[in-house]
Amino acid sequence: MRILLAGGTGMVGRNILEAPGAAAHDILVPTRSELDLFDSGAVAAFIAAHRPDLIVNAAGRVGGIQANMRDPVAFMVENLDIGRNLVMGAVRAGVPGFLNLGSSCMYPRASENPLREECVLD
Repeated sequence: MRILLAGGTGMVGRNILEAPGAAAHDILVPTRSELDLFDSGAVAAFIAAHRPDLIVNAAGRVGGIQANMRDPVAFMVENLDIGRNLVMGAVRAGVPGFLNLGSSCMYPRASENPLREECVLD
């Protein structure tokens, strides 16, 4: 299986690459200098050229809870832009699988467990 792993140099991406069985797949891990995830045209062209079977979105602006609290709009907009560019590139290229990862920082501090999607950004 050919997998495009966006955010492959981050903490989650590196763990995906080190997971048992990862070596059995052709995993594309473009760096920021190779693929600007904020550039929708570049993302669409990369996906069309490489034709992955699955896209895993582990990319995004990160900074911890305090940084998120200081500038929540920038975090949300940048991460939405990255996600939208990947989703739209996947749709245009007919990629059959897409996995989008999110952070538990999106949930309120006192959220019940297990976390529920409808509590995002409460």
